[in-house]
Amino acid sequence: TGGKRHLTMQTQNVTRVDVYLNDRPAMSLDVQDGSTAVDLPAQPSPLTNIVLEGFDGSNFVTMRNMTVQA
Repeated sequence: TGGKRHLTMQTQNVTRVDVYLNDRPAMSLDVQDGSTAVDLPAQPSPLTNIVLEGFDGSNFVTMRNMTVQA
């Protein structure tokens, strides 16, 4: 709900990022080293957390869990 949300991430040695919004899968992005910006899809309820899982090929290499402030 609400307006559009944007996410900018910095990656290094990561080729794919899976994005979870409110603990549900939202998108999978092919990325390169550097900055990647995306518009997050609208949510049926207020956005409270974002989880990013980073992969190098098929190998899981990193994760970031963020709480969203209203």
